[in-house]
Amino acid sequence: MNEHADLEILDVTDGAAFDGNTAYYDGGAAYLGSGTDVTASFTSTEFGTNEAGSDGGAIMAYYWYGELEITDSSFSDNTAVANGGGVYLYAYGDVTIDGSD
Repeated sequence: MNEHADLEILDVTDGAAFDGNTAYYDGGAAYLGSGTDVTASFTSTEFGTNEAGSDGGAIMAYYWYGELEITDSSFSDNTAVANGGGVYLYAYGDVTIDGSD
């Protein structure tokens, strides 16, 4: 695990919503990265109208070495100036997206 991270598991479930968030650079709602080896799971989560000044309007996974699971979640009206209005992945770990739109 990255020496700068205390978190080992991020589990967001059952009706959580990330709406109307803005990031100056990456990951309007969630930024996962910089060599982190964390398991992140988003289940039945809504991502709407989030914005990023560069990449990943809703989620940015950058140099992500952990597991990322997105299940039964929805993405709507998220925007990024450069890449990935909903999700932008620059990841080396396992990524699973299932039952999401």
